[in-house]
Amino acid sequence: MKKILLTLSLLLFSVNNVYALNYWDSRTMALGGTGIAGGDYANASLNPALATVFKKDDHFLLSFSGGASFLDSDDVLENSFKLYKYIDKRDIISANKALSALSNADSPFSVNTGGSAIIAIPTKYIGIALVSDTTVIASVKGNIDPADSAVLEDLSDSTISTNTVLDSLNSNFDVEGVIVSELGLSLGIDLAGIKIGIKPKLQSILTDSNNFSLNNNSHLIDYDAVKHAFNMDVGLQSNLSDHLLFGLTFSNIFENTYKLSNSSSATVEIKPQVTAGLALKYSYVTAELNMELRDGWKILGEQKGQFLRAGLEIGGQDKIFALRAGYAYDMDGIESDVVSGGLGIKIAKTVSLDFNILYGISDYSLGGGCSFGLEF
Repeated sequence: MKKILLTLSLLLFSVNNVYALNYWDSRTMALGGTGIAGGDYANASLNPALATVFKKDDHFLLSFSGGASFLDSDDVLENSFKLYKYIDKRDIISANKALSALSNADSPFSVNTGGSAIIAIPTKYIGIALVSDTTVIASVKGNIDPADSAVLEDLSDSTISTNTVLDSLNSNFDVEGVIVSELGLSLGIDLAGIKIGIKPKLQSILTDSNNFSLNNNSHLIDYDAVKHAFNMDVGLQSNLSDHLLFGLTFSNIFENTYKLSNSSSATVEIKPQVTAGLALKYSYVTAELNMELRDGWKILGEQKGQFLRAGLEIGGQDKIFALRAGYAYDMDGIESDVVSGGLGIKIAKTVSLDFNILYGISDYSLGGGCSFGLEF
């Protein structure tokens, strides 16, 4: 019997296309993923050279960030719950409608979430920042068997239990997941106005592969592996004039490929990423443009897009209030362009609260995030 392949992708950690960066600072997210040129020591994870960008009265920074987004244009999640609900209620017509909707779904359901933390200690001679970022990615591929529609007809026989009906269903789901965590130390130094930084980091990659079926034999395969690897980011930042700044980053210098399981061909490819940026700063206004000069990660067989990112901030990181907007354009046309916005609030020059929202223009994804920081 021919099976219909339904792909349900769960990407846990902010909007996948714009923020495959693995950085979760809410200001960066609101500005479309920009910040390598116009940021400061709070963005040392994005560009390690920024660890040297701070004010004279800055002595310590502790910040936590998190975000989430979701996409379910074909109501995949809703129909999954409906299927089990109507089987339990022995509603054959509604159960078949839910099954048909699942098999005909073109767009995936996706949820993205994640977070990061930074502790930065600027000094007279060197900028230091301990940074941690985590990305969780899961992919669920379901094989919906049209023959299950006939199996659901058994619900009309009250002598047949719903568990028996579930046991007879053939549809199943392949679940593959990846967690990428980074713990790094950004070190920056100012050499005659040119700020240079490096970030040696430990990357931990956890992969997991499972198979779940609609029947009671739900856990068929379980494979997981944890791998650790050393990697490094380098970056520079310089003032081209009183108002124009330039930034350049080379992330993940060492390329690594990780296989999800022995039986799966799906991989995670962490590839070197080069990004250049220009920022224009005038008092209360900052505008920045970043361009990725080569493709980045490849996750679960899907190449991530190569983005041109733009951001505008009115107010500033050290102001009481800031408004932000951003746009990310995929130059490869692989992923949806994303528009973003956000605001920042600073209380008593010590507590920072930042919020952001995200919207995928072509895939209608929605998301948001926030950051909490303490500066002394």
